Amino acid sequence: MQKLARKLSFIPIFLLSFAFASESILTAKTPKEGVLYSDAIGYLNDIRFQVGLNALVVNPNLLASAQNHANYCAANDIITHDEISSKSNFTGENPSARAFAAGYNSQILENVSSGQEDEISSVNGLMSAIYHRFGFLNLHIDEFGFATAKNETTKFYVFNMGNSKIEGFCKAGASEDGGFGEFYRGMCKNPQQSISARNLANKSYISPRKFVAYPVGENVAATFSNEIPDPMPECKITANPVSIEFSKFDEKVMIRDFEIFEGSRKLTNTVLLNKKTDPNRLLNEFQFALFSKEIFKFDTEYRVKFSYFQGREEKFEEWSFTTATPKRPYFEVRGGEILGIEADKEYEIFVIPKDCNDVVESWSFSYSPITGKPEIETVETNLLRIKANGFKGSSLKLAFSDGKEITLKLQTTSKEAFKNIPKSTYICLILGIIAIVFGIFKIIFRHKGN
Repeated sequence: MQKLARKLSFIPIFLLSFAFASESILTAKTPKEGVLYSDAIGYLNDIRFQVGLNALVVNPNLLASAQNHANYCAANDIITHDEISSKSNFTGENPSARAFAAGYNSQILENVSSGQEDEISSVNGLMSAIYHRFGFLNLHIDEFGFATAKNETTKFYVFNMGNSKIEGFCKAGASEDGGFGEFYRGMCKNPQQSISARNLANKSYISPRKFVAYPVGENVAATFSNEIPDPMPECKITANPVSIEFSKFDEKVMIRDFEIFEGSRKLTNTVLLNKKTDPNRLLNEFQFALFSKEIFKFDTEYRVKFSYFQGREEKFEEWSFTTATPKRPYFEVRGGEILGIEADKEYEIFVIPKDCNDVVESWSFSYSPITGKPEIETVETNLLRIKANGFKGSSLKLAFSDGKEITLKLQTTSKEAFKNIPKSTYICLILGIIAIVFGIFKIIFRHKGN
């Protein structure tokens, strides 16, 4: 499961600042345009198409089980794969039990996330989370169910995935437990129903692909963070992991080298996860993931080289991908910058980490009475969305938990600027004007008296 971190704090302090000609003010970068998707199913199928996998077809029973679990997560304000029978909206202890309760007859895979602003962002987050990515890009699934539910503060997304061939076998109810060879139980709703190893392999064979590599193509997320369980506990933010998975029905793979390049430069601060090195022991012998502690840059092409032995044959695979940008006009900051923004317009600010543990866990802001309180929220780790209002030349300051500070200066005036000024400010201005006028008259009369 993946959860978006939201540890925020606000310290409103009145501050009035003015623009000077000598200030160096940064302008926002233009977001990269890409294909717009309206639904998670179409988007996920497009990703699977890019890597050469079959599309997933919606199954009504998986749709129902996904909705049931989304309702459970929202009702209990928790992100989990396991349900507790004493809690509201309980339908099953684990994903497969919930699928059985909804009318499905075979074991399933499940991905869950929460906190993202929409279902496309949920898929992107899960695709950067390595364990969940392997679920979405599984070579042996062809059915799918997706649902969302929301409570007062958080939206939850649930994805259930299955295999129609194994589902058909389990639904028929016949057991294969005679003759020679290996037989397996536990694949079906009926725990006593067995299937031969040969038949299981035949029914699992959905995609003809020998391997699946990711990321590929355009608009790939640049960073990774916040997966549960955590595949990189020594880091709070890394580059989006690069992965490759081979078919479990082919010969085992012995890795020789796994490399990522930006142009001709090789990224060297990397960590390889496989079955032996995975801290959570969730990867199998056919799955490999490479994490760069140096995050990827936005809108930049990267190349991947993977060399290995399969049987006695040495093989090489190579592919490339290009990273996305934030959705809105955006800034990349290291601290100390002055950002020029238009009033009433949304921007995104990415705080570049100095290392893989330099994350924005909280922030505070200060603003002037004539600026007005800004709208600020966390979009992803180290990425904030902000919209400010007020008068041209006014500014606000943003301070991050790691000590970095930036200033945002309005380059235009809000249409509603005068309406946002507090009455107390008008009173202070009027009293100030009266005091100035009174002082002028006092000087004039004193002059006349002399």
